[in-house]
Amino acid sequence: MKKTNQKYRHLTVHYYQPKPIYPNAADPSYFTEKALDILTAIVSGLGFATAMLFLITLA
Repeated sequence: MKKTNQKYRHLTVHYYQPKPIYPNAADPSYFTEKALDILTAIVSGLGFATAMLFLITLA
């Protein structure tokens, strides 16, 4: 069996990941995801209100 070359393994295993400035710091995408969640809730609420208005007008 051929042994794998362990000499350069450290070059392929570790990737650069930015470290937070301080402990428990928010990820860079945290605020984007939070804004997207809020926008999704608003759009869902408007869709629900529109559906209820449509059903009321049919009655």
